[in-house]
Amino acid sequence: MAFHHESDVLFEKEMVFILLSSFLLVSAFLMFAYRRFSSVGLLMAPIAVAVGGNYCVVWLTYNEINPVVMGTTGILYGLGTDYGVHLWGRYKEELSKGATIPTALFNVFQTAGPPVFLGAATSIIAFLSLCLSRLPVMGQFGFVCATGVAIALMASLFMFPALAILIGDSKWVSYPKMRARFAFLSTLFQHKPKVLVLAFLLLISVAFYYGLHLTYERDLLKVFMASGLKSMKVADQISRKFQSNFSQPTLLSFDVLNLDRGIKIQRRVDEILVHLMKQEGEIATFDSVSYLTAPVQVQKKNVDELSRIVTRWPDYRSIFIGRMSRLGLSDPSAKKMLTAFDKVGKNFSELKVLPPGAPGTEYTDLERS
Repeated sequence: MAFHHESDVLFEKEMVFILLSSFLLVSAFLMFAYRRFSSVGLLMAPIAVAVGGNYCVVWLTYNEINPVVMGTTGILYGLGTDYGVHLWGRYKEELSKGATIPTALFNVFQTAGPPVFLGAATSIIAFLSLCLSRLPVMGQFGFVCATGVAIALMASLFMFPALAILIGDSKWVSYPKMRARFAFLSTLFQHKPKVLVLAFLLLISVAFYYGLHLTYERDLLKVFMASGLKSMKVADQISRKFQSNFSQPTLLSFDVLNLDRGIKIQRRVDEILVHLMKQEGEIATFDSVSYLTAPVQVQKKNVDELSRIVTRWPDYRSIFIGRMSRLGLSDPSAKKMLTAFDKVGKNFSELKVLPPGAPGTEYTDLERS
């Protein structure tokens, strides 16, 4: 409980941290490029509308949402700003040519509008493709980001002309005008374009080769366990203090004079524990020796039942394969399930030949399997 609670707290804190960091970093970069607070405000205003609208869509769509997904929505600050940068850049070019504000806006939408819309559409399609995943976190991430990009595009297309007309020739607020220059990059292609293309092709080939040799994290603790959890250390300290490992179950044991009668008593105790589990809700689960060693009378019934199961095992196997084929599992998963099923059949076959009342010490591993 402490581990899950602490994980939730960490994720919630990191979600806010990531969103604020994304907002501040994007704003700082825009400030570096435009050197005006008013320019940054004009570029970020549609993004604020988009993020707020996106949260509204998420609230209407999902009852619960993964905090990791909400944290990654910080990428919307960067993606959404792209559209305003393109539109205001073209607007500045039109005004520098002497065009009036209405003419400049018309030309901007005629020339820059389709590329901006196409760029946003490709991002939306890419994010929506994640909704095809059967993993809920992937589907949520794809839907949230796709709707966020769509709202950011609409907010930019509608707010850009409105803001351009409102500021007009204001002395206090001016349209975003980029101050950064990239003269070196703009002339780089003039030197040796073929060498540049070949260099990038080589880079792509090397990256593709090494990309094929990446391995995925298969341990859930590596994927989902947040770093810096204190609950693990606290649990270890408590265990040392009380000289007991609280991650292990409580062990209840008693001595008997007759094993067969003792097993019968144990089964009555098990019935009481099952009743307490349902009534009180404090006992999570329990394991009992009576499931591993049965009274002689029950063992005889079990052997008869095993004989019936082993006789009909081919029919059970056919039914299992038929039901498994309708689950849509991958081939490796289906093979693992069938292997496990066959192992159970092998255990049944071996248990069937055991004599009733056989000593438990000799067959402990087999009985446990």
